[in-house]
Amino acid sequence: MENRILCLDYMKALAIFFVVLGHLIDGVDSETNPFRIFIYSLHMPLFFIVSGFLSSKKITSVGNLGKWYLRKMRLLIPFFVFSVGDVLILGSSWDAFLGWNKYGLWFLWTLFLFDTIYAITQLVLIINKNKKLELIGLIAPALVCIVLRRYDDTLLGGIFNFMQLYNYSFFILGVIVVRYGLQKYILDERIQFLMLLMYIVGLTTGIAALNIPMKACGILLVYAFFETILASRNSSLLQFGGGKINNLILSFGQHTLYIYILHFYLIRGNLSLPVSAHVILFSAPFYYLAIYSVFSIVIMWICVQVAEFLNTNKYIRMYVFGSRK
Repeated sequence: MENRILCLDYMKALAIFFVVLGHLIDGVDSETNPFRIFIYSLHMPLFFIVSGFLSSKKITSVGNLGKWYLRKMRLLIPFFVFSVGDVLILGSSWDAFLGWNKYGLWFLWTLFLFDTIYAITQLVLIINKNKKLELIGLIAPALVCIVLRRYDDTLLGGIFNFMQLYNYSFFILGVIVVRYGLQKYILDERIQFLMLLMYIVGLTTGIAALNIPMKACGILLVYAFFETILASRNSSLLQFGGGKINNLILSFGQHTLYIYILHFYLIRGNLSLPVSAHVILFSAPFYYLAIYSVFSIVIMWICVQVAEFLNTNKYIRMYVFGSRK
């Protein structure tokens, strides 16, 4: 159980690192840049599969389902607090509520929608009690979400973020992997080879039909990587830097909500490299990636320090970030 929790923290830390790194290079980097393509193939799907892992426990009563859903509703607190703050303090337009991006906070809104879809699915399965239909009941909404992406340019598509609903596939993948005990297959080297092949083909060809399978294979490989590391407590990766690096990574993984919300304000505050530096870095890809990676880690560290300070006030913790602890 402890290994599983640590694995999820590592996955969240990597995901939030990719989110910050991706946002740093957005706007000045080409969408065809291989670094950007790689980052965007993993960062948000990683968050959604972790959310699925954490929601995988079967709920057998309407009462427990209601309690679970009420806990998930706390996601709406930081979403609305910071969205309204964006409008009132930073002067953003109210119209952004109707678009998919939602002041950059679309993930919180979308994850709440996924929790809602999943809750409805679980309610149907609790009432139906037909175990043979369980897997179909889990997968069917994911297929509907993929189809709805075609209508992302409509008013409802903007409000309910049809553009990003395809990510429900990764959420439900996390549920299925844990609920049906598929971890052992993911850790099989032969399966990993096939997943790596699919990921490379999908990433390099850009074939639309391979987009979801490619991303699914990528995030499962990340999961397998961290599970393999944790299987050996003496791994040099865990002990590097006397354990301080490991603790820093875990800290990032445990503060992803705060980093996700707060890093936008640091980037908006021009805490980024000047445009002239990009011209130099584009001609030296290794330095380009290294400098931006360090910059991302600094931003994440600042966000964690701010988060720990804010967390000392229980009212800010509960009524701004929606967190009880």
